Amino acid sequence: MKRLWRHIANCKDQECSVQHCLSSRGVLSHYRRCKDALCPACGPVRETIRKSHEMESQSNPQGVPSDNRFMGRDDSFGRSGSVTSPTEQEPKRMRTEHRPNAASIKSARSTPVSAPPLKQEPPRSIGKGEKVAASAEKDSKGSVDRSLLESFSVKELETHLRSLERETQLPPAKLKSKCLDVLKGLMAHQHGWVFNGPVDPVELGLVDYFEIIKKPMDLGTIQKRLENSAYHSIDDFQMDIFLTFENAMMYNEDGSVVYDMAKQLKVKAESDMKRLVAQLETEDLERRQNERACTLCGSEKLLFEPPVYFCNGMNCQSQRIRRNSHFYIGGNNQYFWCSPCFNELDDKIPIELADLTVMKNNLKKKKNDEIHEESWVQCDTCERWVHQICGLFNTRQNKEHHSEYCCPKCLLEKRKTVSITPAPKPLLAADLPRTTLSEWLERSVTKKVEKRKRELAEERSQNE
Repeated sequence: MKRLWRHIANCKDQECSVQHCLSSRGVLSHYRRCKDALCPACGPVRETIRKSHEMESQSNPQGVPSDNRFMGRDDSFGRSGSVTSPTEQEPKRMRTEHRPNAASIKSARSTPVSAPPLKQEPPRSIGKGEKVAASAEKDSKGSVDRSLLESFSVKELETHLRSLERETQLPPAKLKSKCLDVLKGLMAHQHGWVFNGPVDPVELGLVDYFEIIKKPMDLGTIQKRLENSAYHSIDDFQMDIFLTFENAMMYNEDGSVVYDMAKQLKVKAESDMKRLVAQLETEDLERRQNERACTLCGSEKLLFEPPVYFCNGMNCQSQRIRRNSHFYIGGNNQYFWCSPCFNELDDKIPIELADLTVMKNNLKKKKNDEIHEESWVQCDTCERWVHQICGLFNTRQNKEHHSEYCCPKCLLEKRKTVSITPAPKPLLAADLPRTTLSEWLERSVTKKVEKRKRELAEERSQNE
């Protein structure tokens, strides 16, 4: 029997010819996945193991660690089934008191909170070897559980805070709306009709136009670019607006009618752009003063990209499930079916998957319209709320939900007033072991990033 156990521990062959290997592995697989305490197949085995553990604990009061290398970890024996109520131990990082309305409650629930803990067993004594292993494990995980902010210098903290300043980084829809208001004001001006369309040198007899004007621009072209979301910042839009009137002033002589029209409209454009920037700065200041907004980035909500689901049906061939459409989920929320594939499933035939079997009536219907919001964390120094991603909060450091946290602004003030040596730098991706697959992935990602940089540079050079 021991020889069979040693063989099973290393065997991966799906057609192994060793006697009792396949059947024993099947039983072990069922034992690991089964959650039914009254299962007729594995229930007697679990009861035998439980009685064996009780006898060992009675004969050896110090406790002997169980060996679950083959059976897998099973915490259902010797544990109390009672669960503490959520109010007895409320996680520290739940933002609840500042979100009274329904939308706010939904947002607060999005904060990742661990399940209510089981009541702990009485602590048992630890042998010398176990103390050494625990100490080594603690040392190896120390750098992982440390916040990244602790290793930042003053300059790095200032750089991080500047990266969160987003006065001019508007969402595409808002950028388009704000810029269109300025553009329509220029096009509706009494002299705007002169610059609303591109210059036709042939019709106007301007033989040397393209020799003087290297990059033609007009308000109509700017409007098309806005509608196509070609502008990524206000500066790009402002550059094309000024270029339109500067071209006219460059080609026409000072004192001519067109020169005076262009000069007058350029003054108006400069005034309108200053007013727009001042308005955005005021809105940003009001947004940052809002108690419900992140004090670092100024945004009230920070949404993730919606999750992407792929159909596991036989007819879809892993096609993407459309956004805002209904689909069905099952198998520990790891398998998905679109509505057409779900309708073709037979109610009486079980669905055979890679690691489990489910029935059609066990699948749950959902709608692909979920929106995931970034969680919050409260600074223990200033008691202000910030997004976890903005404050570089280490969730692994918050295992007990009572860890101390200091936001970047407070930490920067401490570093400036008190000379504190930053913690050692944590390990980076470059410190991980390299394999053929990792190098191939790194080269592919680098190539895509460089390609995207070139495309943005070419697009910017065309706009200049």
